[in-house]
Amino acid sequence: MAHQILSHHPHNAPSYNGVAGVYQITNAITGEAYIGSTVNISGRWASHRYKLRKGTHGNRNLQESWNKYGKGVFDFSVLEVVSDKSELIAAEQRFFLELKPTFNIAPNAGSCLGVIHTEESKANMAESRRGEKNCWFGKVPTCAGMSSLPEVKAKISAKNSGAGNPMFGVTPPHAKFTDEQVREIRRAISDGDSLTTIAKRYGVSKANIAHIRQGRSYARVV
Repeated sequence: MAHQILSHHPHNAPSYNGVAGVYQITNAITGEAYIGSTVNISGRWASHRYKLRKGTHGNRNLQESWNKYGKGVFDFSVLEVVSDKSELIAAEQRFFLELKPTFNIAPNAGSCLGVIHTEESKANMAESRRGEKNCWFGKVPTCAGMSSLPEVKAKISAKNSGAGNPMFGVTPPHAKFTDEQVREIRRAISDGDSLTTIAKRYGVSKANIAHIRQGRSYARVV
């Protein structure tokens, strides 16, 4: 499939709201760059700028460079518009291999593998899940009271896993997100977006996003 290659500066660029693609954020002085993919280029760039200005960006390399050189030296480029969203990660990986972005922490596109959290970030994540901040605070799990016998658990697990699950490989008609949106949410979480910010972006509750982060929902999406 042919893709359109574009490049622009954010201040005089056309709108890419709702347009999927691969983008690059570059420090024009050092040449260092960050590459990412998204189903909404304009929204993703706005999110990056907001977090960088606030000093809360999840990518410490990019944040430190922004703090040192200032926003004026950073350019945003749309490397490729991808019409088929299922090809986003493959397109991003291709640019990873070709351009070798130095700001990216994870070694592969769409992956958190290799990301090392600082003690401060670990403490912040732990704090965000404590007490009333935890989406399960004060709730009783629906499975409470079920038998804890190993053989019972094994039978239930075998019945509902993989192809044995009637919904295996199927997006339920009542699902709040498409598979690609789930991948986008996971990338946003990896980049350090707060659950509240992501929830507002998709018009859902923070608990919906928390369930994706915890693997309690959409676990079938890889």
